[in-house]
Amino acid sequence: MCVTAPLDVVAHAKDKCLRPSLAMRRCSTMPAIARHARAERESAALRRASPGVFAAVAAATPRRPPSTPRVVTRTSSPPSARVCGGFGGGVVARKVVFLVRHGEAVHNIEEKKAQQATAHALKALGLCPKSDQFKALVEDARRACLSDCCLRDAALSDAGKNQALSAKEVIHRLTHGAAAGHSSGLPFPTVVLTSPLERTLQTTNLVFPSHPNVHMCEALRERRTGLPCDERKPAKFIRRRPEFRHMSSNNLLQFDLDNDKEDDESSTPDSSSGLCVVVENKEDVRARSSRLAELLQRFAGDQAVAVVTHKGYLRELERGPLGRPQASEFGNGEVRVYELSLSGDGKLISKLLHGGLDATK
Repeated sequence: MCVTAPLDVVAHAKDKCLRPSLAMRRCSTMPAIARHARAERESAALRRASPGVFAAVAAATPRRPPSTPRVVTRTSSPPSARVCGGFGGGVVARKVVFLVRHGEAVHNIEEKKAQQATAHALKALGLCPKSDQFKALVEDARRACLSDCCLRDAALSDAGKNQALSAKEVIHRLTHGAAAGHSSGLPFPTVVLTSPLERTLQTTNLVFPSHPNVHMCEALRERRTGLPCDERKPAKFIRRRPEFRHMSSNNLLQFDLDNDKEDDESSTPDSSSGLCVVVENKEDVRARSSRLAELLQRFAGDQAVAVVTHKGYLRELERGPLGRPQASEFGNGEVRVYELSLSGDGKLISKLLHGGLDATK
């Protein structure tokens, strides 16, 4: 890269009919410090040899104030830090987003019991816990347990309710400074978006009691495994519940109306709800989580938003759209906080503000 010589030297060189190309070639082959020293010597010599010409050139040459920074325009894109899905169209909004996993539910207790009992029996038979056969048998036991229709849309356990109350205290501590008018502290969520399953609705009620701006969102539900525990009740029944009546269920009602008309090959009729049971894989949930930016843009006037959802959804959200492929899975009742910048083309740029560790190998 050639460093341009001072303007006064070049201008005077032109007046004396010197050869600028030769001067530039010499400039390009010298170290930066040597070039600067040589330019200073030439400038001093020119002042002594032709003071009148130098003064005229200097007067005609525009001068940049010493304190003015030099602005360089780059045509290439700057390096990105944690750009999630790309960045374009300019940042149109920044939001503080509280991610909350529901507290422990009844089906979580039952599946742990089934896994532990099966693992104990297999060890007694001499099977290696690290073998594929061992892992497959434990997983089969877990799914068999969760196939019980009594666990359909499972509610929180007593421990899960306490975990939700602990999450409430965490959010209170994080937002206390802002609520008191101090500069420290995060803004309290003015909008709460929640999955429509029983365990997340109950968690929302405990973490944000009587919040005036809660919305049930079908897009935030757990991965649809086809198991009863991951299937919700119809919106027309949920909205009749007194404890959930203050929550907006318009999104859910419309989804149910549309879903009744769909004939999806991956769906099976569910006699207990009148809806279809759709089975999703992890890629489906990753794609669904990538639409969070679109969901947040519907609440343009809200600086802070809470999202109450599930482990599977949160895992795909963090490891995909939020750009943290090594993020550990959420524990029950865990709270993590991000600053999300929304670009004009619906992409996200994330910055972790609270909680969350990378998974250990």
